[in-house]
Amino acid sequence: MLKIFALTFTFCLLFSTTFGINPPVYPTKYRVTGIWQIPNGNVTEPILVNFDGDSDHERVDYYSMNITTALGTDIIRDDLNKTYELRIQQDHQGCTIFQNAGPSSTAVDSNLPNVLPNLTDSAWVYMGESVVRGIHCYYWQMNITEYNKSNSYTFYTDADGNPVRYLLHGYNIVFHSHYDIYILDYYSYEPNVNDANCYDIPPICNSTETVYSDKVAPVPLRALVSGLRNSRSFNSYVNEYNKDYTGNEYEKRKLIYEENLRRIDELNSQRSFKLAPNHFADLTLEEFKSLMLPKKYSEINVQLKNAVPYQRQNLDLPDSFSWLDYGAVSLVKDQGVCGSCWSFATTGATEGAYFLATGKMETFSEQALMACSWAEGNSACEGGMMYGAYDWMTQNGLTTEELYPYLCMDSYCGYDKSMQKIGVSHYLNVSVSGDIELTKEMLYANGPLAIAIDAGHFDFVYYQSGIYSSKDCHSDFDGLDHGVLLVGWGEEDGTPFWIIKNSWSELWGDKGYCKMAQANNMCGVCTVPSVPVITTHF
Repeated sequence: MLKIFALTFTFCLLFSTTFGINPPVYPTKYRVTGIWQIPNGNVTEPILVNFDGDSDHERVDYYSMNITTALGTDIIRDDLNKTYELRIQQDHQGCTIFQNAGPSSTAVDSNLPNVLPNLTDSAWVYMGESVVRGIHCYYWQMNITEYNKSNSYTFYTDADGNPVRYLLHGYNIVFHSHYDIYILDYYSYEPNVNDANCYDIPPICNSTETVYSDKVAPVPLRALVSGLRNSRSFNSYVNEYNKDYTGNEYEKRKLIYEENLRRIDELNSQRSFKLAPNHFADLTLEEFKSLMLPKKYSEINVQLKNAVPYQRQNLDLPDSFSWLDYGAVSLVKDQGVCGSCWSFATTGATEGAYFLATGKMETFSEQALMACSWAEGNSACEGGMMYGAYDWMTQNGLTTEELYPYLCMDSYCGYDKSMQKIGVSHYLNVSVSGDIELTKEMLYANGPLAIAIDAGHFDFVYYQSGIYSSKDCHSDFDGLDHGVLLVGWGEEDGTPFWIIKNSWSELWGDKGYCKMAQANNMCGVCTVPSVPVITTHF
């Protein structure tokens, strides 16, 4: 009996050790299906990924729950230096063609995002066994600390090495986005798939309606993530983030990375707020803008059909005030990597107005605004503006987030009046743009305000704490590119500031919030504030 036990123990130890040293190696061609989740953003998306590393092809299709037709498709053809992005535009499908890496491109690199990690990398450590979704699994983990933030990546396989789950807590190493929690559950895996037809260019991409963009090709499944490690070494950065630059690209990215670190260090020694580098540290500022900010507000055609200028009432205002203290602000949301900030700013202002009208907090649907307000000048994940959303709401009202949940992607318009929970008669905007005291009064009298700011600067994206200010931030309308929510004001060490709620999850900034200096209408806070006027609620 003792011999049997000893033999069993030796076998188990040998198996565990061997499995830990020799993890599964995935082929250069495969097909997987799975469910992608962003818990903080309440996002659940079925996906289908076809990957052909040999031919530099990748295709990602993503869906809505219980819908079998793809809502969006990205076809990456690095052999042609192009990415073909198919998106729903209210009631039809459109195609946008982006330029990938090449002589005239500003793209980051030409490497395909791989949803199956390279577990043979020494950074991945075999941890043992676990049970996931009722499946007995082996799992590996990679842990990094980046500027006082822990990043943990855990990958689970079954006994045959088939992928079961990819859990990412931090800046992910697959796609590009902010610090968050992400889960990819795999439901099928086919190695060595040869399906060249799935990478064919769709006929719609050769039509007269095709849009050709000179911007950097967006990363497929833009709700997914990548990150930068707490290491000053560019080699460590490259290895840990699976960067694989070719030719002269390595030296180019190294110089950009080192310059960004130098600039961040310099700003931290000069500014009153704290910032730190992240997963965009190998990008120039122009590359970052092209990748993350789809449109300037001045590029969006809105009519202001139902706007009423707010007139000063000479109210007696307190030195500090925040709607957070009164329950008029919902929890911080997460837009993912989709240019839908305008819809979150709109719902934030709507939630505040609803609270003032009813005394109750209800969260409203960003997806309804994204899917249905194209006629008012908005373009879902490709950008929009609050005014267009309000104009749509005056005709259609709005439903709740529960009835029409967020998908983090373009989709068909599925809204009908049976879903309506509020009616909107018009909306208020400022009678004098850029007036700090008028904006305070409007905020105090009407609830949280949807505002547009200039977020096209890396020191805002990397903001962590303190009162944000930047000499590079624009306040004129032409410089605005990001919708956020203004919820209050205060003063700290003699510096007046605004309290701003962002939609990049509570893991960004100060639990999702930012203090922004008031002086000189910093970043355009007072340029176009607005709020809807609710007349009915059901």
